[in-house]
Amino acid sequence: MQEISLLDAAEDIALDVHHRQKRRDNSLYIKHPKRVQGLAKSFGYPKEVQLVAILHDAIEDGYNKDMIRRWILEKLGPKILSSVEAMNHDKSIPYSDYIIDLWNNDSVAFKAKMVDMYDNLLDNPTKKQYDKYYNAINDAINIGAQIPMRLLKLLGME
Repeated sequence: MQEISLLDAAEDIALDVHHRQKRRDNSLYIKHPKRVQGLAKSFGYPKEVQLVAILHDAIEDGYNKDMIRRWILEKLGPKILSSVEAMNHDKSIPYSDYIIDLWNNDSVAFKAKMVDMYDNLLDNPTKKQYDKYYNAINDAINIGAQIPMRLLKLLGME
């Protein structure tokens, strides 16, 4: 019997969590985390970033948060779980502060978030979303965060 890869395990969790969800354009939501994982790979990020990328919305959007946490912990370990949990933005915290906190405390989650933002910017963002990302990236640059050039170009900041 062939052992399931970590990426396959992460994809199985994401498929389970997002299987009935839709995006604004009514497309299947699972396409977004799968694109974010593929983009993380194309950015040259290691497997742990790719794992967090495909699961970045799993807990936040999941129907049974405790069960999803348990699945991630059992199949992918505590470090991946910690990074996936770090991806959840507490709406009482300004978005720029959230991004800077990721930069300071969890480089895996920060990289996955940069790729998530990149994908969202490719998907016809609202002006409000664009401005939120622009301002957060600008604030992150001001503290010395390293932002992928592809994301800077999309924001017109290169």
